[in-house]
Amino acid sequence: MSRHLATICWLLVGAQAALSVTLGFNEDNTLARLGPIISVAVTIAFTALHGTARYGWYNFALFFAIAAVVSWIYETASILTGFPFGHYHYTDRLGPKLWLVPLAIIPAYFGTAYLAWTIAQVLLGIYASALTLRTSVFLPITAAFIMVMWDVSMDPYMATILGNWIWHGGGAFYGVPLVNFFGWYLCVYTFYQLFAFYLLNVQARHPPTEIRQKYYWLQPAALYLMGVPFYAIKLIHGANRTMTTADRKSWSTSDIYASALLVTLVTMVFVAMLAIFRVIEKREDD
Repeated sequence: MSRHLATICWLLVGAQAALSVTLGFNEDNTLARLGPIISVAVTIAFTALHGTARYGWYNFALFFAIAAVVSWIYETASILTGFPFGHYHYTDRLGPKLWLVPLAIIPAYFGTAYLAWTIAQVLLGIYASALTLRTSVFLPITAAFIMVMWDVSMDPYMATILGNWIWHGGGAFYGVPLVNFFGWYLCVYTFYQLFAFYLLNVQARHPPTEIRQKYYWLQPAALYLMGVPFYAIKLIHGANRTMTTADRKSWSTSDIYASALLVTLVTMVFVAMLAIFRVIEKREDD
C-alpha cells in the first residue's frame, strides 16, 4: 500500500470521525436522515481503497457481490416470512429500494463486514499469512461476532429512534427482537464462509498481496471505532424523548444512547483496541 493511498484512507477515517461528532451534536431530522447514508459512502470509499490494495479489484468485487446477494436474499426472506431476523419492513427513509430492501443497506452490510473481516484476521494472528482449512472456518466465525457487535449498538437507534425500519412486534432490546441478532450472525457468517472457501481455493494461483505495513492493519480498527463519539455526545448533549414501538412499549432515547455507548465500549472498543495492540506489538519478522 503506497503512502499516498494510506494518507487518503486516514483522511476517510478522519471524515468519519468528524461526521460522528457532527451528527452527535445535531438534532436536525434531515441531517439525521442523511447521516447514515453519508457514513456508508465514506466507509465504502475506505474499503474500496483498502481492500483492493490486498485483494485486487476482482476478488474485492467478488467479496462485495457475495455479501450483496446473500444479505439481500436474507433480508427479503425475513421481510416476507420472518426468517431469520424477525418480522419487519423498511420505511422510505433510506431511499430507493431493490424490491423490499433499500439499496443503501447492501453497501452498509459490506462496508462494516469488510472492517470486521480484517479486524478478525488481526485478532487471530493470520493477517500476514495464507488461509488454511482451519483458519478458513475460524475466520468467518470470529468476523461474524465482530459484525454483530456493530448491529447490537446501532439497531435500536436506527429502528426505534430514526424509524428506518419498523419491527412489527417490537422487541425486548429497546424495540428490537433478540432473534434479529441471531439472524444477523447467520447472514454475515454465510457470506464470510463463502468468501473464505473461495480464497482457500484460489490463493495458490492468486494469493492476496502480502502487506506488512502496520498502518495498513491499524486503519480498519480505527474506522470501526468512529461510531463511539456519536453515542457519547448524544447521551450527554441530545434531547431526551420517548419513543413508542409497534408493541406499544415506550422507550427513552437517553436510555437507548446509554445502552449503545455501553455496548460499544465493552464489545467494539475492546476488540478494536485488542487488534491495535496486536499490530503495534507484532515484530516485523513474525
